[in-house]
Amino acid sequence: MPPNATALVNLRIHPSQTVDDVVKSTRETMADPRVNIKVRRSMESHPVSPHGLDSIPYNLISSSIKQIYPDAVVAPGELRSEECLFSSLFFLS
Repeated sequence: MPPNATALVNLRIHPSQTVDDVVKSTRETMADPRVNIKVRRSMESHPVSPHGLDSIPYNLISSSIKQIYPDAVVAPGELRSEECLFSSLFFLS
């Protein structure tokens, strides 16, 4: 078994998290002081797009769907997940 290993990890950040939150969570998950985490590039997550019945983008999509599928039921929704989606590049060694 080699004495060293390197991993390049590309993570997506959930809009409710920051890069620092993800680094902290990764360190806690790894729970190994031998693992060195370096952020090579990062970008904070983008805000959530407008959604809901009063949202212009939603209404545009809804009307387009109704033109093609008149009987379709279109409902606004929001993706929520307990699991994290991340968006940064980490270097683990």
